Amino acid sequence: MEVQDLYLFDNRLFVSYSYLFKRGVSEQSVYNLTSKNNKNSWKVVRHPSNNRCKLIEYNSIQKKYFELYKLPEAKKLEEKARRQEMKNKKESDEKSKLFVKNILDIEYDCWIELKPLYENLFIDSEIIECYCKTHIIFQKCKELYELGTRLKDLYNAYSRYDDLIFQTQSYSAFCNKFKKIRERDSIDDVLIHGLKGRISNNKRISSDVIVEIKRHFSDSKRLNASHILERVNEYLIKSNRQRISISSIYKVISQPYVKIDCLEGRMGMKYVKYNILPHNHFIPPKNEGTVWFLDGTRLQFAYKDKKSKYKTLIFYVVVDGKSKKILGYSSDVSENTEMAIEAVKMACCKTSILPRELVQDRSPAHRSLKYERLISQAKLLGVLWRPCYNPRDNNYVERLFGVLQERFCKTIDGYLGDGIRSKNPVGKPAPEELERQLKEKNIRTREELEKVLEKLIFDYNNSKFRIDKEEKLNREQAYRKIEVEPISINSIDFASMFWEEKEIIVSKGSIVFKVEGRNYYYNIYKKEVLTYFNQKVRVCFNPDDLSNVFLFDLKTGNYIGSLERYIPRPKARIERSEADNLYIKSESKKGRQLAHELIIGVKNIKEQSKKQNVNLPPDIAILSSMKKRVLEDSEADLTTNEILNYKNIEKKSRIVIKEELVDFEKLFKDMYKFNRDL
Repeated sequence: MEVQDLYLFDNRLFVSYSYLFKRGVSEQSVYNLTSKNNKNSWKVVRHPSNNRCKLIEYNSIQKKYFELYKLPEAKKLEEKARRQEMKNKKESDEKSKLFVKNILDIEYDCWIELKPLYENLFIDSEIIECYCKTHIIFQKCKELYELGTRLKDLYNAYSRYDDLIFQTQSYSAFCNKFKKIRERDSIDDVLIHGLKGRISNNKRISSDVIVEIKRHFSDSKRLNASHILERVNEYLIKSNRQRISISSIYKVISQPYVKIDCLEGRMGMKYVKYNILPHNHFIPPKNEGTVWFLDGTRLQFAYKDKKSKYKTLIFYVVVDGKSKKILGYSSDVSENTEMAIEAVKMACCKTSILPRELVQDRSPAHRSLKYERLISQAKLLGVLWRPCYNPRDNNYVERLFGVLQERFCKTIDGYLGDGIRSKNPVGKPAPEELERQLKEKNIRTREELEKVLEKLIFDYNNSKFRIDKEEKLNREQAYRKIEVEPISINSIDFASMFWEEKEIIVSKGSIVFKVEGRNYYYNIYKKEVLTYFNQKVRVCFNPDDLSNVFLFDLKTGNYIGSLERYIPRPKARIERSEADNLYIKSESKKGRQLAHELIIGVKNIKEQSKKQNVNLPPDIAILSSMKKRVLEDSEADLTTNEILNYKNIEKKSRIVIKEELVDFEKLFKDMYKFNRDL
C-alpha cells in the first residue's frame, strides 16, 4: 500500500479512490456510490492541500461492502495510517534538519567577511573568529526563522558547533538569546554586550602589529618591552600610522598564546626541551644489578704538569641504579676508551656479575672498536647496552656528581667550585679563596689527586646520606604495616555510592531500562532476585559500562545481587550466526537450571510436609491414607459425631442455665441503659 492511499484528519480515516480499486472494487461502483444523486452515497471530501485529490471517509462505507469486497477493519487501517504518518513526519524532520544544517554550514565558512567588525574589539585571533562565526550563524538563523523554519530545528543545527562564543545545551537559553537578537537591529550588540567601549583602546593593535611584537619578542637576544616598543613604533611610523604605548606591548606579550609562540625563539630549544616539554617518569629498579649507569665528569681540583701548567683530572664511574653506589671508577687527563673499560672492569670484579641493562651517554670514548667489542660480547651474554639521548635518561649518575661536589668536595682544600657552567650562586668559593688554593705550596700532584678521588668515592659509598636513602627506598618498595587501617570499599559499595540509579519493577523475569534512548535487558536467573517479583528495586549502573548492574532493596538498602546484560539476537534462524545460537543455548540452559531449582524447592516442601504429618494424631493420619470416597465418608461420620457431641454439651448448658434462672433479656436491657447514661 502506498503512502497516499491512507489519510488521518481529526482522527477520521480517509482512503483514496485508488485504494478501493486495488481492493477489487470496480470503478463504476465507486463512482456510483460517491455520486450526490445516490441516497446512500459515501461521504467524499477534498484533500486540504490538493484540491484535485478526492478522499472517501472510510466509516461512511456500509458494512455490506466490507463483506462483499473483504475490506479490512477501520481500526487496523487507522493504526497503519498513524504509523505511516509518524514515519512521514520523522522523515520530514530529518530533511528539515539536514536542510538547515547545510545552509548554516555554507554561512559558517564565510565568517571571514565579518572580521573587520570584531578585530578592533579583541586582540586574540581565535576569539575574533568565534565572534564572527557566532554572528553569521545567528544572522542566518534569523533569516530562516522569518521564512518559516521551526525554532527547534534551528537549535539542533546550532548546537552542533562547538567553537561559537555562545555555547548552550539548553533549548530555553537558546530561545532567550535568539529572541534578543530578533528584537535588536544589531547582532554584535547582543553578542559583545558592553564591549563597544573597548574599541578606542585596541584600535591601533591590528593583526600586523601583533605579528611585529611577536617577532621582536621571540628574538634570541631577549629584548625587553621598551626595546620592542621602539622597534614596533618605527614600523608604524614607516606605515604612516599612529604609535602605540608600552602598555599595549605588555598587554600583547602577557597573552599565554604569545608566550608559547615565542618561547622557542626567545629561550632556545634546549630550555624548551628540559623545562617546558613533558618527560617520562620512572620507578627505581627493585633489585641491585638490574641496571648500571656510566658517565664521566671533571674532578674540580687543579694540579701542575711537568710544564707547570694547571690541569684537572676526569673521572669515570659506574653507578648501580638501585643502591646509587659507585661500583667502579677510573681517572685520566681526558675521557677516553681505556678509562671507560677500566671502570666497567672494576665494577664486574667487585660484584662478579653483569647487569641486565647498561646505560651510557654518547661520549666519543664509546666509539672505538675496542669499546664496541666489549659491548658486543656483553650483548651476547644477554646485556641490554644502550646509549641515552636525553640527560634525564642518565639522571641518576648526573645527580650523583652534584652530590659529590656539594657534600664532599667542598670540605677539601683545593676545590675550585662546580665549574664555569654551574648556575648555582654558591657553587664557587670566593675569589680570595681560589687565589689561595692555587698557590704553589697548596697545589697537589696528580698522584695525590687520585688518592683524593679514591677517598671521595669511599666516603660517598659509606656515607650515612646514601645508606639512609637506600633504606628509605627499600621501605617504600616493601609492604609497610599501617597502624590505623582504612575502611575498605568493595565494588558493591562503590556502585551504591557513585553509580547512577533507577527504581524499576522486577517483571517477566528481567530488568529493562533505557539509557540515551536505547533499551538494555538484564535477565534474572537467580532465585534470590526472583523473590522481588512485581516489586520495585534500586538498580545501580555505570553508563560507561552497562555489562553488569547491581540491585539493592528499596526499604533496607541491602544488596540483592548482580545481573549480566542480555543482548537480544535475531528472531529469524536464518539471520543468526553460530555465536548467536550458542548464546541463546547458554541463556536457555540458565533458565532450565533456575526452573530445576524451583522444582526441587517444591519437592523439598512436600517432603517437609510429609515428615510433619508423621507426628499427627492416629485417626487423622489414618484418614489421610484412605481413598477419596472412603475418606469423604469417614470425614462425614467424624463431623456428625462432633455435632452430636456439641448438641449434648449445649443441652446440658441450657439445663444449668435454667436451673440458675438467669434472665438474659433483662440483663441486656440493663447494660444498654448503663451505656446510654455514660
